[in-house]
Amino acid sequence: MRNFEKPYPSLNIADYSHIFKVNERFKCDSCKKNRKFFCYSCSIPHPEITVPNIKLPFKIDIVKHRQESDGKSTSCHAKMLAGSQVNIYEYPNIPDYEEEKEDCVLIFVSPKAVDVKSLFKGCRKLELKENYGLEKGYRIGTLLTKNLKEIVDEEKQQEVFLNSNKSEEVYTLDNLPFKKVVFIDSTWKQCRGIYQDQRIQALSTVIIQNRITKFWRKQKGAPNWFLSTIEAIHQFTLEFHVNAWGISKSYYDKCLKDFQLLNTDWIPEDKIISHDTQQNELTTPYNGQHDNLLFFFSFVHSLIHSLDNPNQPLPKNNNE
Repeated sequence: MRNFEKPYPSLNIADYSHIFKVNERFKCDSCKKNRKFFCYSCSIPHPEITVPNIKLPFKIDIVKHRQESDGKSTSCHAKMLAGSQVNIYEYPNIPDYEEEKEDCVLIFVSPKAVDVKSLFKGCRKLELKENYGLEKGYRIGTLLTKNLKEIVDEEKQQEVFLNSNKSEEVYTLDNLPFKKVVFIDSTWKQCRGIYQDQRIQALSTVIIQNRITKFWRKQKGAPNWFLSTIEAIHQFTLEFHVNAWGISKSYYDKCLKDFQLLNTDWIPEDKIISHDTQQNELTTPYNGQHDNLLFFFSFVHSLIHSLDNPNQPLPKNNNE
């Protein structure tokens, strides 16, 4: 009988096989409710679970719709793993982002959204001109199959961006293009409503690359690249790291396939670093430094699929 297939078999995710051995529920110190593996309302793991400690190069705010069920959300995964660097707010009780718009960006598909690569070139928004030949009702920035590269050629793309003449620089934790990233945790329909809030609209919007979701609760009628919140956080963090410090060639060759990215054109050859890098160094080429963001996601994925396939054994420790 074969081992149960993990969602990301090649990634640098800490072993989570010990979580399957947790049998007793625990009482959450905060809300006093009994939970099995972690309290999804308070972002507190079971005391018997060993949780990886992730250090991020920026802070994260997650804005949750009030109707988004805690039990169905993956926002708590980020809070449990990155601790003080992650804040979760229930809309409409959110900060006034107008006051920090220069140091903060919003991950959201808007008509003026730019990709992560453009952020590092100094571009904060698109300047749309006559919709660039798209049919009526279609906009650059919507989650469609068309993108800017398919609509205008490389030379004309330079006319689309504002402030796109920023020179290449060496990035440290002190000179990044932003200090905080905001994610909206809701369905797409709910998300559009939150985006209308003036406090949110003050922020520049950024889009991430399409990759196939491995979330077990897919939105009805949504394409398979609609990611769960923790998947989106990981994808943005990956793209950020690649643009700031590159990606290890060994990780690029062996691990990137796990994400089922629709394309890898956003990774230029000069960002693929051939020499070996240490996995835990924050500002070295990406070699799995943030893969543990998917620690709880991978566990729940394996757990749910084990229930679907009860005759297959649970994942084993990689060292066994």
